[in-house]
Amino acid sequence: MKKDIRVDYHIHSHWSPDSSMEMLTILEECREKKILNIALTEHVDLFYPKPTDLEFDIKSYQKEVGKLKKYYKDLHILTGIEVGVNQNNCDATQKLLEKYSFDFVIASIHTSESHSFCHRFILNHFSKEDVLKLYFNEMEYVSENLQDFQVLGHMDYIMRYHPYTADEYLAYTPQIKRIFKNLIRTNKGIEINTKGWNKRIWLHPILDLLEIFKDMGGVYITIGCDSHAPSQLGDNFANALELLQKAGFTDYYLYPEHRWEPVPID
Repeated sequence: MKKDIRVDYHIHSHWSPDSSMEMLTILEECREKKILNIALTEHVDLFYPKPTDLEFDIKSYQKEVGKLKKYYKDLHILTGIEVGVNQNNCDATQKLLEKYSFDFVIASIHTSESHSFCHRFILNHFSKEDVLKLYFNEMEYVSENLQDFQVLGHMDYIMRYHPYTADEYLAYTPQIKRIFKNLIRTNKGIEINTKGWNKRIWLHPILDLLEIFKDMGGVYITIGCDSHAPSQLGDNFANALELLQKAGFTDYYLYPEHRWEPVPID
């Protein structure tokens, strides 16, 4: 198995409101760590619940990346985006993705109407069961209706912020299978998001989900660290490879030139 760090397909620079990393810092750190394939995936969550609208100047962002690509030709850099999508903003998000050209798009479920799934107080408004229902209904809708994305991001994200067990989450396996069916049918994939290993073992996604995805014929899986600081770039890459192998996968994927490219797990 390859233990050297080669890829980080989920990175947030200063263009994201929750990161202050300068792009030059990212690229120099990636060179140092031999992370040769990266995707910059800045946040865009249209109609995000107040007080913060997670939007930014996309043209300026793309212009900056374009300039840097000329000086970092040893790195394969994707100009990407992480869109927070739900039923309320799905159409507007699709129009935004059609307006701008991105190399790589992560679709993530962060919100439902006026509620953010990462905020603890959502359980003051809904029961634990109702929050999970909202979460999966949003995810299924997005998997059916959003067209221009490559992977579904950290699909058990909700377990990072709320006290759900794997059994409670997997009680929605019939809906999870419908979501996977939508992804597989449209040649989309899921990501292994290694951020959880930094604090405790959040296996985004948990092993059970990877096994279900594989059993259904799912193929495309990317690896990203959800990096917001230089020390996080490429973090826990070996753990992600081991998790993939446990689930029976022999490859992870890159997305150069807008097409899937397998990388064997040696």
